Order: sequence, then C-alpha cells, then structure tokens
Amino acid sequence: GATDRETAERAMGEGDVLFWLVDASRGTLVKEDIAFIKTFRGRKLFIFNKSDKLGKAEAKQVVEDANRLINREFSVEEVIDVMAYSTLDDEVYYSVRGYSIDDIINEVRNKEEEESQED
Repeated sequence: GATDRETAERAMGEGDVLFWLVDASRGTLVKEDIAFIKTFRGRKLFIFNKSDKLGKAEAKQVVEDANRLINREFSVEEVIDVMAYSTLDDEVYYSVRGYSIDDIINEVRNKEEEESQED
C-alpha cells in the first residue's frame, strides 16, 4: 500500500536518470514537482506527454515556457532535454535540444558506459 510519492522516492534513490512525465495539458511544472525533482541528484529528462491533445504548435509553446522555468531551477548539465511527446502517435512533437526518443536512450547508455569505464 505505498503511495505514488513513496514509490517515486524509493525509485529515485536507485537510478542515475530521472524521466519526469507531465501531462502536456497541465502546461508546466508546479512548485511541488520542482522541489521533489531537486532531491534527485542525477540527470533529468522532462517529457510533456499526451501532446497530441494540444497539437504541435501549442505543445512547442508549453515546452518552451517550461524550459525557461527549468533553466532557472536546474543547471544545464542536469537536464538532458525538455520535450513534447505523443504516446498515441509515438512522436516527439518538439524537443529543446532536437532529440528523438532513440537519441535520449543512446545518450543515457553512452553516459553510463563512460562512467563505468572511469570506475
């Protein structure tokens, strides 16, 4: 009977990369989310999911607005990307850094390999 928050806290202690999903129709991150995300010391990817409900132009605006907030709260090194994604279409509608989902997966894997070789 763990709450969603308890489950998330436990999982955040086990990983190196945080994939933070936000319903795109919500529009941005809330203060409580930011405080919670700051407790995670690894790299972060912010995905505004269900972007098909907004359309590409509006999803891009949501991501750009959120990215300004994220840049004030987190260092550039911490943030892998901020993107609008549609699970329904399996498509990135907009990515601040121009990444695809495959690009993100490859970057995370490459970083893990680099870090394991340094140990």
